[in-house]
Amino acid sequence: MFLAGVPLTLSASVKGAQLTYQWFKDGTALPGATSDTLTFAALTAGDAGTYRLQVSNPAGQVSTEPVEIALGSLPTRLQQYQAAVRAESSLISHYPFDGLTARDAKGANHGAAAGRIGFAEGLGGGAGKALLLDGTGHVNLGQVEAFDFASGAGTVEAWVRADWLASPGYNPALFADRDGNPVNWSVHMNADKSVAGLWNGSTYQPHPTPGTGTAWHHLAAVFDYDLALGEYTFTLYWDGEPAGTSLQALGIVPEAPTQLGSASAAGQERWIGALDEVAFYSEALSAAAIRAHYAAFVAGEPPVITVQPVGRTYLVGDTATLSVGAQGVDLAYQWFKDGTPLSGATAATLTLVDLAPGNAGAYQVRVSNPSGAVESEAVTVRVIVPNVAAYQSAVRRETSLISYYTFDAGDLTDTQAANHGLVEGEVGFVGGVGRGQDQAVFLGGAGHVNLGQVEAFDFREGQGTIEAWIRADWTASPGYNPAIFADRDGGPVNWSVHMGAGKDVGGLWNGSTYQPLPLVGTGVAWHHLAVVFDRTPAGSTFALYWDGALVSTTLQALGNAPDSPTQLGSASPMGQERWIGALDEVAFYATPLGADAIRRHYQALLGGPAEPPVLSYALDGTQLTLSWPAGVVGFILESAPALPAVQWVAVPGVVDNRLTVNPSAGTRFYRLRGP
Repeated sequence: MFLAGVPLTLSASVKGAQLTYQWFKDGTALPGATSDTLTFAALTAGDAGTYRLQVSNPAGQVSTEPVEIALGSLPTRLQQYQAAVRAESSLISHYPFDGLTARDAKGANHGAAAGRIGFAEGLGGGAGKALLLDGTGHVNLGQVEAFDFASGAGTVEAWVRADWLASPGYNPALFADRDGNPVNWSVHMNADKSVAGLWNGSTYQPHPTPGTGTAWHHLAAVFDYDLALGEYTFTLYWDGEPAGTSLQALGIVPEAPTQLGSASAAGQERWIGALDEVAFYSEALSAAAIRAHYAAFVAGEPPVITVQPVGRTYLVGDTATLSVGAQGVDLAYQWFKDGTPLSGATAATLTLVDLAPGNAGAYQVRVSNPSGAVESEAVTVRVIVPNVAAYQSAVRRETSLISYYTFDAGDLTDTQAANHGLVEGEVGFVGGVGRGQDQAVFLGGAGHVNLGQVEAFDFREGQGTIEAWIRADWTASPGYNPAIFADRDGGPVNWSVHMGAGKDVGGLWNGSTYQPLPLVGTGVAWHHLAVVFDRTPAGSTFALYWDGALVSTTLQALGNAPDSPTQLGSASPMGQERWIGALDEVAFYATPLGADAIRRHYQALLGGPAEPPVLSYALDGTQLTLSWPAGVVGFILESAPALPAVQWVAVPGVVDNRLTVNPSAGTRFYRLRGP
């Protein structure tokens, strides 16, 4: 659906020789419409209809899928929002994108495409449109003096949608007033979507952006200067509410070009997603004004859940964090466990510390406001008593085991061979993954374990495995990607395994490439990690396993420094990118362990079976019961309405690994997902 008067071009990409084209509208050939594009200078009511392109050559013909052009108006909510924005006397420029252009609807600071940009359905639906960016283009606004905010005060406001699912390997820029390194201001969202902040050329202090997902969110970046205190501040607002304020001035390049969706005029850290209703103001908008803008769009609407909580299996003593993302005004939250409301659990996030078996159950949250209420999906939290003795037995049964560091004696002894570790800096010991008397090494970012030069750890044949239980304890970004373990001496690199600062990815740095692979649900809890180096006919590979399951495999060889010292929790024996958290049960193997072996190890600690369980069913009349063996832990029953499934959802109501299916729910497909 489009606004009347909007320019529009339909096009198709076709391969072949001696091609001819014919456009059709409502099944009738359009005279003269015989190219691969059909252009409308300004849409009118007479242009509404269904269009398709027929492409022919001497060998035959083919037609595109039909597309519909319909004319309409902006939805009322969007009109209310635009009216609130345009009522601000300090408004400089406003980019609604509804006309399929980056024209400034307030002034004359029109944008130009740099690289590939597109337009798609906007924030409010209807005829409203948004700027769509896929990481290959952005909008360049050029040098606009007003956007430099030379006084230190100003506001940039927009609706944003972060569409990436896997980490792009950088923090995408929403909008910026800079040209690469010379920086005035640049607003970014972190790769894990959990925070956003200002980069002024010297500091970056991110503030939380809860429930980001791939939904629309309202964002405002406010720059201000307090004359009485002589302080410059940056405040981030998220969905109408303050997310945080930091003492940050603008940069030292007041005359910089401005971009939407990039950190430089040439394209840098480009946005992957959509931007809509971008507005620039010459003043620092108040909290009341920003909330009023947000409310102009969402007022009178019941809450909308944008990100569902996620359940998983935890170990006794872990901390579980369940959270929901929701939009709306005057939101209230109430969490439930097994259908019973939890006292005091009235925030968007539910944190369960020092988990015990009694914390296991089905959790759900109700989000409400004066206009209505909505309930999240019910998710299952499982709490397992770990069996560290079974895990250690499984590890020691591997014939290719080189060295094994259990830390149970409160030291760095190699319990398999004689490759004992040395303390470098500050190293301590805490309760391990097995709880009770089990011990782990604790690294607070000021120390690591130096294993020295061990030829077996160089994996010179390009094959080997490192396995461990790890806990990432940092809550704010350390400003680097902490090293879990490495075989390198700072610059010269053989292999180095890191977790991203946002805890959402992990990967191998081999001195030339780093391909981050997604990690889910890291939090501040114990997780099983295995990294496998292998040499295959296709080339040298690196595989990452997380909680017993393969995350992904990449084509990556080891580096070119085979005679390197090895460290636990650092990327050099002198201390570099040090780990912040705990490591336990670190094992080195001379061969690439298979997926079955890694899963067996993980399941051994959870008390699970060596082989995956079978999901069985029993039909009694119209009553269907699904089950798998009692006592098997760590497996989640999921369902989807159709195959192939767009999304599998955890099924609530499972008791003792049994579920009776309600036949009135209609057709559903079920699977048992293991860890």
